[in-house]
Amino acid sequence: MGAFGRMDITVKAHTLVATRWTWGTQYAPERRWVDGWGTEVETPVVIQLLDLVAAGEVSAKDARDALAAAAAKLIRTHDPDEADPREYAAARCYGDCERCRARRPEFEAIHARALVEKAKGADTLTYPYAVTRNGLHRSDCPHITDTISHIRGYEMRDLKSFVHEDEEHSGWAAFSTFLDRNEAAAWVAERCGPRGGRQYRLCRICSPEHP
Repeated sequence: MGAFGRMDITVKAHTLVATRWTWGTQYAPERRWVDGWGTEVETPVVIQLLDLVAAGEVSAKDARDALAAAAAKLIRTHDPDEADPREYAAARCYGDCERCRARRPEFEAIHARALVEKAKGADTLTYPYAVTRNGLHRSDCPHITDTISHIRGYEMRDLKSFVHEDEEHSGWAAFSTFLDRNEAAAWVAERCGPRGGRQYRLCRICSPEHP
């Protein structure tokens, strides 16, 4: 949600009082590197400044600098992280920054695997089991089917969250692996200790049989 504020703007000998500003509602990617990004000012203020420029009372640079300074003050008030160069760059990334480009192959590999798992999950006869980190499930387990149903095509904001926020989301990443009976038996065998102790758990929702 945006924030609203008022401030006086002084340009040379002219003061525009109580100008109305908004922060945090408009972030046009086309102007992400222009001063004042993320802020808005009432149109009459801009017209007043242009009138002063047209009358020769102030220069265009004076008007620009006054707007930029007022916007910077508003941004510092509501978003102090803008002072951090790393946060500044991340805020202006739409999945197209240098860091995102470097990790895009990794991200796309995760997404490709998710699509494969979603397809396998639709074939419960061939793949009757699903495993999570340490859990064995039936492939039709509600916990598994609900998660896998969210997998879709990705958007550039997904790439950004993966790179800048270290986030994997169920919309484009799979958190379970579907297995046939032989694969499930091998998975279980790898997680049994020498004395038969289990290093995995059976889902209490779907109560799968041992493969």
